[in-house]
Amino acid sequence: MPLGDADPCRAALAQQVLCWRTSSATLALLRTLDRPGLLALHTGSGRVYARLAGLGSRHVVLAAGAQAWRVPLEDLAGLWRGEYTTLWRAPPGYPGSLARNARGPAVDDLARALAVSRREPPPAAGQALDATLAQRLAGFQMAAGLKADGLAGPATLMQLNRTLGLAEPRLVAER
Repeated sequence: MPLGDADPCRAALAQQVLCWRTSSATLALLRTLDRPGLLALHTGSGRVYARLAGLGSRHVVLAAGAQAWRVPLEDLAGLWRGEYTTLWRAPPGYPGSLARNARGPAVDDLARALAVSRREPPPAAGQALDATLAQRLAGFQMAAGLKADGLAGPATLMQLNRTLGLAEPRLVAER
């Protein structure tokens, strides 16, 4: 189960995907994102990592190498403290975050993705992340089960990728 010294985020950069880490993930967020990732588990012998492969209403499927375990959520609660890492594809030109009034290819991509999600015609290039676009973004976030802050961070962009139908890994549905 341990990854040793390997940093999954460093390996991701070589594959042109970004790594997102959080220490405050919840099961609700994992359900919303619906993507595999690594969970840091705290055991009697220290911290180990397991791949989150599936998530059901009462179990998770954790994997390491070729082995997989179906773990009841009650047992996971004693091992997992919210540390989650996943890989995702950022829009072209994504600088790491998009602040209010930002411009550039990543903002244009964001505006196009929001237009597609709202079944609207694509906007012209040269968009700014102004109050109007931030309001549209907050509406998307609310509908997607995310914090509706109007800021385009990794979790929001992952959900936009999903809405657009980009081919990305998904969790196995467990019952």
